[in-house]
Amino acid sequence: MNAAIAETKYLLDRWRLAVSARGVLHVRPTGPVLSPEELAGLFALLYGACDATFPMVLLLDLSETMVTGGQWSTLASLITGFAQKVDLRCRMISGPERPIAGACLFRHDHV
Repeated sequence: MNAAIAETKYLLDRWRLAVSARGVLHVRPTGPVLSPEELAGLFALLYGACDATFPMVLLLDLSETMVTGGQWSTLASLITGFAQKVDLRCRMISGPERPIAGACLFRHDHV
């Protein structure tokens, strides 16, 4: 029980999450800096909630976030790896000040 509470506290302290009734999950970090380890931790927690119908779409908003050490390629690998693991397609979105401003992960039959 303590582990579940600790995971929930981490998730709510570090991430803003919004979920729609149609299965759209919008996620963004709460702080201005993100490490690859933090994103990997988020994906590890989300993996347990994923199934064949959820999420239909996962929107990852990194538009106001910088990555520690400029490890954008590591972030891209984490995002695409998670998408493959949960059978989602992935579109990366770049921004003027960062190689990845966000990502849209979606079901093959949901466009």
